[in-house]
Amino acid sequence: MNAIKQIIFFLLLNVVFFESLCAQAIPSKTDTTFDYNKQFELAKLLHKKGKVDEAVKIHYQILDYLLKHNNGSKTYYTKLTENYQSLTNLYVFENDSLALLYANKAIAAANKTGDTALMERSYSFKYFSLYNVPGSAHRLNALADTCIKYSLIAGNEKMLGEAYMHKCNALVELGKPEKGNSYCLKAEALFSQIDTSYFLAAVLGNIANVFVKSNQYEKALDYHLKAFNISKKLDNLSYLVTDARNIAEDYYKLGNYKKSSEYYKIVTDSLEASYQAKLDKRFTDSEARFNAEQKDKEIALQKLEIAEKNKLRDRIIFGGLLVLMLIIGLFQWYLTKHKKKKQQAEQELQREQELNAMRKRFLENIAHEIRTPITLINGHLELAMENVSDAANVQKHIKTALSNSRKVLSNANEILDLLKLENKDLPMVTSEILLDSFFKRIFFSFASLAELKKIELKYVSGLEPNMAIKSDKDRIEKILNNFISNAVKFSPSGSKIVFEAAVHGNQLTVKVTDSGPGISKGEQKKIFNRFYQSSETSNVGGMGIGLSLANELAKSLDGKISVESESGKGATFIFFMPVEIYKVREVSGDKSLKTNEKKTNQVVINPHEKPKILIVEDNPKMNAYLHEILEPYYNCDTAFDGIEGLQKVQTSKYALILSDVMMPGIDGFEFKQKINNLNNYKNTPFIFITAKAQLENRIEGYRLGVDDYIVKPFAKEELIARIATLLANKQVRDNWAKENPELITQQGNSDEMMLAKFKSIIREHLSDESFKVSDLAKKAGYSTRQLSRVIKQSSGLTPLQFILEMRLQKAYVYLTEKRFATIAEVRNRVGMPGAAHFNKKFYERFGIKPSDMLQKRY
Repeated sequence: MNAIKQIIFFLLLNVVFFESLCAQAIPSKTDTTFDYNKQFELAKLLHKKGKVDEAVKIHYQILDYLLKHNNGSKTYYTKLTENYQSLTNLYVFENDSLALLYANKAIAAANKTGDTALMERSYSFKYFSLYNVPGSAHRLNALADTCIKYSLIAGNEKMLGEAYMHKCNALVELGKPEKGNSYCLKAEALFSQIDTSYFLAAVLGNIANVFVKSNQYEKALDYHLKAFNISKKLDNLSYLVTDARNIAEDYYKLGNYKKSSEYYKIVTDSLEASYQAKLDKRFTDSEARFNAEQKDKEIALQKLEIAEKNKLRDRIIFGGLLVLMLIIGLFQWYLTKHKKKKQQAEQELQREQELNAMRKRFLENIAHEIRTPITLINGHLELAMENVSDAANVQKHIKTALSNSRKVLSNANEILDLLKLENKDLPMVTSEILLDSFFKRIFFSFASLAELKKIELKYVSGLEPNMAIKSDKDRIEKILNNFISNAVKFSPSGSKIVFEAAVHGNQLTVKVTDSGPGISKGEQKKIFNRFYQSSETSNVGGMGIGLSLANELAKSLDGKISVESESGKGATFIFFMPVEIYKVREVSGDKSLKTNEKKTNQVVINPHEKPKILIVEDNPKMNAYLHEILEPYYNCDTAFDGIEGLQKVQTSKYALILSDVMMPGIDGFEFKQKINNLNNYKNTPFIFITAKAQLENRIEGYRLGVDDYIVKPFAKEELIARIATLLANKQVRDNWAKENPELITQQGNSDEMMLAKFKSIIREHLSDESFKVSDLAKKAGYSTRQLSRVIKQSSGLTPLQFILEMRLQKAYVYLTEKRFATIAEVRNRVGMPGAAHFNKKFYERFGIKPSDMLQKRY
């Protein structure tokens, strides 16, 4: 019985090494794809470290990539074969059916390469995997023959030796030990020749077991001793113990009990006390027979003592197991408790992080909502002062400033109203409301705003003109204003907004339908939460309280609001309210619907002499303001979001693009990325003008290649000066390119890399006022002429102007972020200690004095 166990043990060991030898039989192909090699080598490394699951995962990822990029080439099928072979190798001891499946796939893929060696190796993987599938000795014998055949073809001696051993074991199982032994002898000769001690020890043990099977114990002992001596050199405890036990068994069968006892002693000494319970009873028997003639009584006493010790040992082991199980149980309970605490802490941390993110977004949105109207207030007041002699223009600008002032006040009132509703401190004011005229006044009050964005307003009513109710007019108006203002904000230019009102029984229903981006099902449950902003519209701005306030107002009127929407298909917001309808006798016309349109006088300049620029801004009033202040100097074209902006640049060529960051559809960052992909706009100046003043937002903008980043509120002169500087630099760059066509290099990326290198060198020496153009050329390893060519071609500036531009840009950042208390500190930091020179150049570049920048609040 032990001999059979030993055969199975050696068979398993041999299978492990047979797999490794088969894997080394044919060298693997070298992939030319960097990512593929990296992933494949990582999977191999994980396999070596015993991380089978991770290795399998990576191989599946590689296979997924290969199957999606099938080009039918030999290299492709070679890679596919290698991965199928690796999966066979990984599954061979874990899942026999999967190992066989991937072995067959490897063969199929290898056949398409025409590589005989690769195909032979794939067959060896298959037959190796089949050895691990349960089957009869006859099938294993046939498989061994096939494996011998392919090992001979592959010319792999180690794999051939393994195949001989498998053949030997199969023949022994079939009751042919002598014939099986002949194959083991072949394996011995082969492994002795190639000096593979590990395999030689295994094959010697296998030969000995064949002799044990045929009761030839002396021959078995001879081979077991050879295997034992090799195992000692290998320093392999498992082999050493197995060989020692086999030798003890052989001596025992031959009647040499003393030698048997000595080798059993080697086993016990090697395994120490932990292996005492596993000592074979034959050790005690051989010990007793050795001393039988001398001390019969002593042997009996020894047996008794050993039995007592065994009982005591069993009690200790049993008690120890109980204690161990108790400790494991307590430890498991502690781990479970600790895990639950950790999960709770992680959940609380996640909630805190979400709350912090919501707070941060809320504060950013407040800043955005306030900065835009304040910019408009400041800008229109400045325009009013500039046109003080023109009463009509002054009145127009003051009205716009007042309108935006009311916008700021309205935002503040929304927050206060929400708090009052929460504390039930907002009193209900009931009055008579003529529904049809009331709804028309509210809806068409957005006519001018909709006209700016070229949005059609459609009013659909099932109400009779004399239908009236008694309710809080202000609360209903705030709810509907929120619906309509959101519809205008999110709807693209050229779309339509529909207002529907009807009464069914005792319920009033009002619907506002827009053509915006829509709201996904998952978002619809959250949009009425306080301070929540949909991730799909987070770039549009807003404070995130409008819908929350509308929801609370609707509840205070015993009504409710809901939304019907799908992503990409617009949204319909619905207001339901219980009412008691009555009719009044006479209904006068609603004078509020009459609007006076005034045409503004524009300065007429020859449009062919002015550069054409594109303004991308979703706020209609800000869009109109930018258009108004820039129109005297440039031909201005406008777009209300990034998508419309992209459509514009496809049909027109602009000298400069001015864009907001927070916009519906695609935000400013994504808009700039798409502009970068258009060849004819590669060198077009691009300015961000936004309320997002954080450093990380600026860094993101500059990383995308924007030429300037202007934060709201800003001075009109500052914007005009920056645009003029950028266009002047662009013109110089274009003129230089026309005058020096022979110096224009086709290696744009190389020049951009060199320009980045120049910038890095200048940054390192920015505070050094003595740093000159010659110093830059020396540190960059360029001649002054080469340096001038690259910088001139890439930026339109001379090297001296380029260094000055970087100093001024850094000074602007320092002053914007209020990093230093005085302008003198800023000058020293950028290497421009002279106050007069610095102030002059700064004002020329940015249209604003450094002292005004220091006092300016962002």
